[in-house]
Amino acid sequence: MANITQMIADLDQQIGSLQAARQALAEAHGIGAALPVAPRGNFKTALKQVMGGGVKRTMSPDARRRIAEAQKKRWAAVNKTKGGASRKVATAKKVVAKKVAAAPRRPKAKKEPPMLKTTVPPTQESTPAEEVVS
Repeated sequence: MANITQMIADLDQQIGSLQAARQALAEAHGIGAALPVAPRGNFKTALKQVMGGGVKRTMSPDARRRIAEAQKKRWAAVNKTKGGASRKVATAKKVVAKKVAAAPRRPKAKKEPPMLKTTVPPTQESTPAEEVVS
């Protein structure tokens, strides 16, 4: 019993010295005393939050408008070099697909299940040949 008590005391001493070393390192690198707990236990997310990263950025409406205009100019240049042919082909394909989808369809003929080959047991009725013999 005394041996187990001594082991527990030694472990407590080691834990205390490790906690002191951890605190010194954290303070030296500007990290708080404890890391926040991330959702689902994700350590990388928690580390980003502590280190100042991982902040979601938002784009202003003006920036979104400029990006949209630039993309429209790029597509206009592509369509100009192709003569707009790619757009016409895509539109024609859509029209044909719509016509096919809208066309009335005949109901499919139902397939009859194949007949099972079964043997028919002979009937109990007597045949005319048997009547003559008896």
